[in-house]
Amino acid sequence: MTKISRSLRALLLGLACACSSSDPALAPRTPQMLPSGSEAVLPREQATANPSGTRHVGFAGMMDRPVTSFGAASMSGHLYVLGGYVGVPHRYSKEYQLDRFARLDLKTQRWAELPSVGPSQSATLTAFDGRLYRVGGLRIDNVEGQDMHLTSVADVDVYDPSSGRWAPTTPLPAPRSSHGAALIGSKLYVVGGWTMSGGMDSGDFAATLLEADLAQHPLQWREIEVPFKSRALGVGALGGRLVAVGGMVGRAARDSVFVYDPRSETWSEGPQFPEKAFGVGVASIGGRLVASGASGTVRQLNPEAGQWEELGRLTFPRIFHQLAPTDDGRVLFVGGIPPAIGGDRIGHIESLDETKPDRVRSWTLPALSSAKNRQGTFLHGNQLYVFGGNNALGQHDFAEENFVSQAAKLDIGSMKWTALPDFPRRRQSMQTLVTGDGRGVALGGFGREDGALTTQSEMFEFDFEKGQWQLLDGLPEARTQFGLTEYGDRLWVFGGLNFDDSKKGAEQFVH
Repeated sequence: MTKISRSLRALLLGLACACSSSDPALAPRTPQMLPSGSEAVLPREQATANPSGTRHVGFAGMMDRPVTSFGAASMSGHLYVLGGYVGVPHRYSKEYQLDRFARLDLKTQRWAELPSVGPSQSATLTAFDGRLYRVGGLRIDNVEGQDMHLTSVADVDVYDPSSGRWAPTTPLPAPRSSHGAALIGSKLYVVGGWTMSGGMDSGDFAATLLEADLAQHPLQWREIEVPFKSRALGVGALGGRLVAVGGMVGRAARDSVFVYDPRSETWSEGPQFPEKAFGVGVASIGGRLVASGASGTVRQLNPEAGQWEELGRLTFPRIFHQLAPTDDGRVLFVGGIPPAIGGDRIGHIESLDETKPDRVRSWTLPALSSAKNRQGTFLHGNQLYVFGGNNALGQHDFAEENFVSQAAKLDIGSMKWTALPDFPRRRQSMQTLVTGDGRGVALGGFGREDGALTTQSEMFEFDFEKGQWQLLDGLPEARTQFGLTEYGDRLWVFGGLNFDDSKKGAEQFVH
C-alpha cells in the first residue's frame, strides 16, 4: 500500500470525517472562495496533547511570508526574519529578493514590519547582548529576463530594537554569501561561503574563517585558514568549539563535519553527518548542537559517543531553512523549501521542545472548491489534491447541479490553494490512491449519466507533473463505496455497491 506520511494523516482524517458525516448538523459551512494561488488566513487553531510524548517536534506558528535563503534569530520572545528569496530557486531576479525585515511575537503570534536594511539574501542574523548582527549576504542585480548577475556583499550592520534602527559597523575583509555563523561567548565566527560577482558559476570559495569579538567596538575581523571549502553549510557551537556541518562544493553535497578549537586554533574532523547536508539547519542551545537536513530528522551531536543521535522528525522536511534557539529553551525550525516532490516554501514554524509532549494541530481555512462532501483526494508530498464531490448539505441530495467537477490543490506547507483543471466528470465517491510509482488514480464513483443516477466504472489517472487527467480502462462493472489498495504491481478492489436508478426496487442495488 502506498505510504502516507504519518505527519499529515491527522489532516486527512479530518477531511475524511468532514466529508462522510451523515448528520446534517455536522455538515461543513459554505466555503469562502479564494483566488487561485492566494494565501490562506488561518483564523482558528487547536492543539491536542499526545500522551505518548515519544516525539518532541510541534508547531510554534506560521510565517506570514514563507521564504528561503534568509537570516533568522530569536531574542526576547520574538523571532526576527531578514530578507530571503521567494522566486524560483536558481532562477534569480531582483523582483523576488526581499528587502524585508520582520518580527514575530511568539506569544501573540503577530507579525510586525521593521525598518529594512536593503535587499538581502543568504545573510546571517545573530543575536547578542540585546542587538542583532547582520553579516554579509547576496544582492541580485538583474531583473527577470536578463542574464543573472549576483553580487556578494561585505556589509555588517547592527539592529537595536530599543531605537528601531540599523547602524553599519566594520565590514568583512571581503564579500561573502552562502556562509554560516555562530557565537562562542562574545566572539562571532563566520565560516564557509563564497564571493560571487556574476552568474551561478562565478563563486570563489572562502578560504578563511573570520572571527570578531562583538563585545568590542569597533569590530575587528581576524582571518584564520580553514582546511575545507563549502557553501550552504550549517554552523554551530558545542563545548567551546565551532562545528561546521555539510554544505556543497561544486555540485557535490557533503556529509563531512569539521570542528575548530579556538583555544588551540586547530581543526579536526567530527562525526560524519548521517545524510547529505546541503542547505542544512544547525543551532546551539542548552550546551548541545541540533541539526536538521533534507530527511526531516532532527539530530543532536553526541561528542562523547562520537555520533549523531535522533531527537525526532519534522512534520515538514525542509532545506535552506533556519534554526533559531529561543530564550525559553526551544529550537524553532523556520522557513525553507521541501527537498523532494516539489511544493511551495514552508510556512509552518516547527518547534523542538522537550518539556512538552507531541501535539496534533488543526487549522480551519477557506476552500477553493464548492464541494462539501464525498470528494476525491490525493496526497502527493506536501500537496493535497481535492476534486469532484457533492455541494449539497443533505444526505441524499443527488440533483444533477449538486455534483461537482472542480479540482484544486492545497500546498499544506504554505497553506496556499491553486485551481486545477476540472475532474473529467461531475461525480462523487470515487475511490482514490497514489500508486507506489507516483501516479494518482481515481476509480468508480457515483453521478448522473444521461440524466440517470448511476454508479460508474471509469478509471482516471492524474499526471502530477503535467496537471492532466487521462481516461484508462475501468472496472468490469460499476462500483462505488468500495475499498481500494495497491499490493505488488496490482490494484485490488474490495466490496462496494452497484446502484442503477433506472431499475426498480431491489434491482437498483447490487452489492
